Amino acid sequence: MNQNMKAQILHLPIYQNKQEILNLIKNPEISVLIIMGETGCGKTTQVPKILYENFPLDNQMICITQPRRIAAISISERVAEEMDSKIGDLVGYSVRFKEKMSKRTKIKFVTDGMLVRECILDKKLSKYKYIILDEIHERSIHTDILMMICKDLIINKKRNDLKLIIMSATLDPKKFMEYFNTEALIKIQGRKFPIKVYNISEEKEENIYNNKNNITIEKKIENDYYDLISKYIDRCLNCILQIILSQNEQDKTGDILVFLPGQEDIEDLQELLKSKKEEINSLLPNGNNIEYKVLPLFGSLPSNLQLKIFRPIKNKKGKNIRKIILSTNIAETSLTIKNIKYIIDSGFFKMRKFYHKLNIDTLKVTKISKNSALQRAGRAGRESAGICYRLYTQEEYNNFLDQNEPEILRINLRNICLQLFSIGYNNFNEINFIDKPPLDNFNNAFEDLISLGALDKESKNITSLGRKMAILPMDPIYSLILINSLDNKYRQVFDDIVAIISVLQSDNIFYNPNNLREKIEKIRERFLDPISDHLSLRNIFMEYKRTVNREKFCKENFLNDKALAKSMEIYKQIKEYLEKIFYDEFNKKNSETQIEEKIEEIDNYLNEMKNKEKNEDKNELIINCLLSGYFNNIAKYSNDNFFETVKGNQLCKIHPTSVLIKKPKLGKQYGYVIFNEMIITSKKYLKCCTLITQQQADKFISKNKKFI
Repeated sequence: MNQNMKAQILHLPIYQNKQEILNLIKNPEISVLIIMGETGCGKTTQVPKILYENFPLDNQMICITQPRRIAAISISERVAEEMDSKIGDLVGYSVRFKEKMSKRTKIKFVTDGMLVRECILDKKLSKYKYIILDEIHERSIHTDILMMICKDLIINKKRNDLKLIIMSATLDPKKFMEYFNTEALIKIQGRKFPIKVYNISEEKEENIYNNKNNITIEKKIENDYYDLISKYIDRCLNCILQIILSQNEQDKTGDILVFLPGQEDIEDLQELLKSKKEEINSLLPNGNNIEYKVLPLFGSLPSNLQLKIFRPIKNKKGKNIRKIILSTNIAETSLTIKNIKYIIDSGFFKMRKFYHKLNIDTLKVTKISKNSALQRAGRAGRESAGICYRLYTQEEYNNFLDQNEPEILRINLRNICLQLFSIGYNNFNEINFIDKPPLDNFNNAFEDLISLGALDKESKNITSLGRKMAILPMDPIYSLILINSLDNKYRQVFDDIVAIISVLQSDNIFYNPNNLREKIEKIRERFLDPISDHLSLRNIFMEYKRTVNREKFCKENFLNDKALAKSMEIYKQIKEYLEKIFYDEFNKKNSETQIEEKIEEIDNYLNEMKNKEKNEDKNELIINCLLSGYFNNIAKYSNDNFFETVKGNQLCKIHPTSVLIKKPKLGKQYGYVIFNEMIITSKKYLKCCTLITQQQADKFISKNKKFI
């Protein structure tokens, strides 16, 4: 670490409160400390360092949670750099299906979901002396569970040595202080650089840049969010152009971060900026030496592409290249992106909400909260003065909710209930969540888990099958399908099932530029199964697995090579998880060589099974194995290419990305479909579908009728 970086770190606002933090941590009467620090004050990177440098850890570690994997990875890399250490040595990280750790690791960044999973094997989290729950205001479901678990460990004296630190830039301190029964609160004031915030005028149409350019922003906002999509994209485009084309010297430097609701919006705006590049260049004055590079950022983007936003772009041929980062709310918290000067806030995000009685997972474009608006503005002003353009009026901002609804109140609790049962929390009436979900939500989750065989109906205790399912880091439906694939009747298609689930756990493997859609469809025809998205994913993965030059294969077929590489990693790890479930030999004493030999042994056995059962209809076996977990996700053909879900009786269309769209008559011919999920955006859609016959449907519907 160079001297300049050291000087910058020591000038972070948090160091004004360093002694106060040390005094409260030293106090034996204080087990829970709340740090409310403004964005950019340095709390996320510096608090774990302050603890490491001032308190002995003995054989324990410092654990810092983040709601998102990109934050866990990028922040750990930054802290490792500041501590002159390689990532995975003194500082490491652990996210789902990926980690960089060693025996020497003392500061560990994790996603909150991974720490919940650790509780299954170590209920007291005994390896950690300090647990830091960061970005607590986001109220992810796993963060809420960790608060409950840590409170239980501390209040009930199960851990006398544990110190818990709660951190956020924007939270209601009173609520958290009452929940943890603590008075230990530190407020870190001040930011290094100011941020100016501009809203759209309420009185007249006016450009938000004080009328210094000719581009205008419409003031009208409709009530129907789905009609708004083109409007907020246009507004974002106009605002970007105003900054790029500005003749003011202050606007000729600094990168731009734009907040949009979803991936589709990002790709649309990216395409617009690309198409207008020549037009923009023609409007720039002669001798202009500025270019821009557009970088997308969303959850399903492969990690290596996400991390591009942190890397500096080298100027070329005398040109000063500016970044325009188009992001979902993934960049709203935790991330410090160098050189961000301008924030453009559309005022919307996509929120998932599960309706238990209808078995519907909705995904709607929704207005952000005041809390989110503050977080978004706070992404600027880290290295210089910043400007935030809010593409909504001050009146609209005043009507925003203070906080978004906590995730625990709006999502399917099936997976969470299984994890809690595995940890030992069986009575949900006695669990002390900071915001407790309605009992009906838990009851629906119980019913789902009973139908999957994870809970015993009479005792309501977790079953041996449920314990096996909990080991796999995924939704219980996938876990059940994978475990069933090891049954004798499905052993022939074990590899195929693992392949399908691995791709479903990864990012979107398809790359679909709008201007090449027809060409791409023809190229991919050889992989696509006319009745099944699941089988199509299997075909692509298996071909990728067999291919020597995988990068070339992906390029030729317009596939996301990083997503498929991630699927391959997950594929291998799922096999290791299944080893852990079914073989006593798989334990902490096994060497990697022994594990690989055991996996090879299974593969050899499966190959023998395949040779013995050549007459079996493989695709039918795959579909039946999928049905063994998807029996709640069956829909019957209705009319006009609509399908009605067996559970919830919802009329839905097949999602436009499905292979079934190409041959709609097959839907009527087969009569039924299984689906991976149902979502509501502008319409109700079934995603990732496979057609099945009435005979197949009846078999599983009758078997599980009491649960549907």
